[in-house]
Amino acid sequence: MAKLVLTLEGDFLAEFPLDKQRLTIGRRPSCDIRLENLAISGEHAAVVAENGAFYIEDSHSTNGTLVNGRAIVRHRLQDGDRIGLGRHQIEYLEEALTAERGFEKTVLVMPAIKEMMTKASEEKTSGADGLASHPVNASAVNGPSELQTGLTARVKVLNGSSAGRELVIKKTLITLGRSGVQVAVITRRPHGYFLSHVEGNGRPLLNGMAVGLQAQPLAEGDMIELAGVRMLFSLG
Repeated sequence: MAKLVLTLEGDFLAEFPLDKQRLTIGRRPSCDIRLENLAISGEHAAVVAENGAFYIEDSHSTNGTLVNGRAIVRHRLQDGDRIGLGRHQIEYLEEALTAERGFEKTVLVMPAIKEMMTKASEEKTSGADGLASHPVNASAVNGPSELQTGLTARVKVLNGSSAGRELVIKKTLITLGRSGVQVAVITRRPHGYFLSHVEGNGRPLLNGMAVGLQAQPLAEGDMIELAGVRMLFSLG
């Protein structure tokens, strides 16, 4: 199912499955996606399902709607399109394409919940799900620094059935994990890459420390652990 991923200046806010004929975006409480920003009109825009495709339509808003940096009145959405609404950004993702993209769009394998509860000594993980791409962010060891041109961020799985597989981070935001178990996101900002907790009772670990309420900067060689799966972050 296709979905919309909402971010504010690079920070993940929410995601919305496109499971209805018309999804409204605006400042009014009645909107499906409510954006509390004076730059946003009461009903600013809408995403409409039509003949198997989705279209973004500007609802005669005051400040307009952008798709990939260009003002639109109506636009057929393609996977990865970015809708600009003031300081907010909404990315359109077609999850039906997950299987065709291999590891870039597969969720890292997570241990079964039963194994997590019993703390089995022998780690096992289930088959891969979808790993959605969306913002991404990087940082230096002693704090955020300017992103160096030409550097490529990667996450490499170190254990489980996906051990050795590597994800090259190409988008602004990627999601790691499995919904209902544990989910985290990596987002890219002007000053680097950051890891944030999204869903799950347990929090992701960064170099052995639980990630709190604030997004944590990532640096070369950082170790991420999510529901028992260890991943190495690299930048180079």
